[in-house]
Amino acid sequence: MSSLQATNTGSAHATSAWMRWLTHRWSAQALALLGMLMVLPVINSGLTLDDFLHWSTLHEGARVANHTGSPWGLFHFLAGNVADNQALKATGEMVWWAANDLRTLFWRPLTEWTHWLDHGLWPQSPALMHLHSLLWYGALVVLLARLYQRLDTGSPVRARLAVLIFICSSLHLSAVAWIAARNQLVAACCAVLCIGAFHVWRTRPSPRHGWLAVAMFGLALMSAEAGLATLGYLVAHVLVFGAPHQPHQASSVWRERVAPLLPFLLIMVIWRVAYNALGYGSSGSGFYIDPASDPVRFAGNIMLRLPTLLLAQVFGVPSATLNLLAPAQQALYATAAAVALALCWLVARIYGVWASPVARFLGIGGVLALVPMCASETTDRLLLNAEIGFSWLLAMLFAHALGQHRPRRSWVTLPAKILIGLIVFVHLVVMPIQTVAYAALRKPLLTPTSVLDPLGLPDGRQDPDARLVMLNPPMAALTFYYPSVRRYHGMVNPASMHALANSFHDLSLTVVDAHTLELRSAGNKSFIDAFSRDVVTRPFKIGEVIQAGPLQAVVATLSPHGTPRSVRFRFSSPITSSPWRFYVWTDAGYVPYTLPAPGQTTSLPAPDLSRALMRQLKGEERRQAQSSE
Repeated sequence: MSSLQATNTGSAHATSAWMRWLTHRWSAQALALLGMLMVLPVINSGLTLDDFLHWSTLHEGARVANHTGSPWGLFHFLAGNVADNQALKATGEMVWWAANDLRTLFWRPLTEWTHWLDHGLWPQSPALMHLHSLLWYGALVVLLARLYQRLDTGSPVRARLAVLIFICSSLHLSAVAWIAARNQLVAACCAVLCIGAFHVWRTRPSPRHGWLAVAMFGLALMSAEAGLATLGYLVAHVLVFGAPHQPHQASSVWRERVAPLLPFLLIMVIWRVAYNALGYGSSGSGFYIDPASDPVRFAGNIMLRLPTLLLAQVFGVPSATLNLLAPAQQALYATAAAVALALCWLVARIYGVWASPVARFLGIGGVLALVPMCASETTDRLLLNAEIGFSWLLAMLFAHALGQHRPRRSWVTLPAKILIGLIVFVHLVVMPIQTVAYAALRKPLLTPTSVLDPLGLPDGRQDPDARLVMLNPPMAALTFYYPSVRRYHGMVNPASMHALANSFHDLSLTVVDAHTLELRSAGNKSFIDAFSRDVVTRPFKIGEVIQAGPLQAVVATLSPHGTPRSVRFRFSSPITSSPWRFYVWTDAGYVPYTLPAPGQTTSLPAPDLSRALMRQLKGEERRQAQSSE
């Protein structure tokens, strides 16, 4: 036998072995277990951000905002009450530039019950809380396998390949690794059950599956706002499949394509009316946009964010890239993303992917599922529901390209294969590596800013009247979590902890007089975040005075984008008096800072984040080595 024949025989045997494994009766459960094992290290990553607020609410009885309509209000962050927000500014929990009416309230009662179970059964074990989330993830993978098999009865290998692509994806990792993001997993499980039941109801006369689909849609909405994405798949289903068990006639178009959606539309309307009546939603933040109150702006964001999210879904380019760009650059980026996606659509068409009704259904459904996600700033975690459709779509594209299907025009074969090869490489090589690496490094990556930084500030037992001022924290809005993090670790909070500016860029600090200092950003860059204030609907003005308890901020100059470029801070007592203690953030965390003399100016260079990251990773390695000894 020649070497070429031996190679071909070996490849055939390997392919056959893969096919046997993927078609095994327990392959779905095996893939679910594999997916859980890939992210297993996250169980040691502890609590992060909102997790501490959940602990504070359930164990201390602390109420960040009112609990109307929810068992505990675990996702009630800011109620939009001006007096309450002013009180939070006075203690520093809310940054000084935040909108006075900033509101972030989310209605997720079903998910709240899962967190109540965590804190009731294993309150001192974040590892078991993470394991609970991993079990939801494993359940989602098994449900996906069943859905794909139900939709694609002729190709069990392709259905399992779709599941493999899903578990290899790093796009939804934060939804799995962050306890507080479990709502995404719960809603996705309900969504998959809804889609599967809807398919059975529409392809076979099975009323009980129709009722099951309606119930699962309602539970998806009660789990997370992301449950709205489910409706995108239902719309896509009636567009593509109609009602196969009924003869298609022009007079029955209404009954076949619109009437089946009416129960789900009614539930959505009832949910939305109740959502608004109970005061839920977001306003005043540049991170979220309410489509109902600002449909024109939402439509504009769809044009920018939808191509960005789809680009992340297909090529793995982080969707958060869009948030780092200037408005003009965002338009160019979205245009380039749309061109790349159009090429992918054309390649899929050349290979005959769109000839499959299942492909059209899941492709349209995946795109429609992302439309409501465009109300938020782009982040990969929003792609979880879209991955339900695109994982199978990618599996079909890979199978067609690597199988016996050939383009009609031979001259497109090579470029099409190169494009598909790139996508295969991203999803089956790069993303699995990212998933495993991030799961292993999540704790050293996030612990310094979310835990060690707040713990590095002095304990309030030493001086309960102290007022701490962080001149340049890496993410000033995280001070919202500082009090809960410190109480969780047994520390006492001082009178207040104020953040003045983000250390995104170089800053200059001038002591104007005994009560006043000025911070100025280098160039025309801003030092505030978009989450805390929507500068489109709540613009800053030169000379605007903002009171934050014992300090007052006066906007001196603005950047071209309408954000503060320089601000004067006037303190209620001399800055050299005992209550005030100033800190700067370095790659080693917060360190005490001595202000220059009045009339003097000094620079605050932006910290080297890469060096800080390396130091954090090395520190984590030392701690692990010491613990093993």
